[in-house]
Amino acid sequence: IHQPGYLPWFGFFHKMMCADLYVYLDHVQYKKGNVQNRNKIVNAQGEVVWATVPLRRKGSMKESIKEKKITGNDWMEKYLASIELSYRHTKYFEQYFTKFSLVIQKKHQSLVDLNIDIINFFREELEINTQVINSSDLDIVSNKSDMILDICLALKAQSYISGPSGLDYLDLNSFKNNDIEILIHQYTPPIYQSDFFQPGLSTLDLLFNEGKNARDIIKNSGSIKRMRMRR
Repeated sequence: IHQPGYLPWFGFFHKMMCADLYVYLDHVQYKKGNVQNRNKIVNAQGEVVWATVPLRRKGSMKESIKEKKITGNDWMEKYLASIELSYRHTKYFEQYFTKFSLVIQKKHQSLVDLNIDIINFFREELEINTQVINSSDLDIVSNKSDMILDICLALKAQSYISGPSGLDYLDLNSFKNNDIEILIHQYTPPIYQSDFFQPGLSTLDLLFNEGKNARDIIKNSGSIKRMRMRR
């Protein structure tokens, strides 16, 4: 279960590789300044910068990710020019840029639709076939740990893959009482070939620099650990 971020980092896709079913958490509140409409890339000078999709400012501060709208289409040309300038020197730029550009140019109105189309672009290139579903299709009204548990129950899950920080707020007893095993996702950002390597960048950086090797690099950089839950 994870919010459908924009240009997600490697750990997002590693967790997806490990799951039988992946839930896009799109019904929760949008958070300004998060990675829901922006993420990090490296520019032509080797500086870490934000690639950002502009959003409409009008609307409630409590809008969900699913409700957030993109502000027009004027941003796309400048945005793609920035990506091209940043990565045209990379080994696999020509292999992926045109296809990525077509995703951006689809004139999405909804942020979540754009994000999921970009995620699908990565899924195809990384050969990830995990089944996906949107949380907004499940009619979940609870919050925090109860929300995660209710999603698992709605989907008849036998186990839930949590990031390490999830242990700070999950009610582990409620999962134990419902016979749902907690698995801990552990991921170490890999070092890979790049003229301007920086940790924590979008998967786009890895794809342009490593091509088809990106799948194995992601796959081999993490693990799933079973958590012992005492009865």
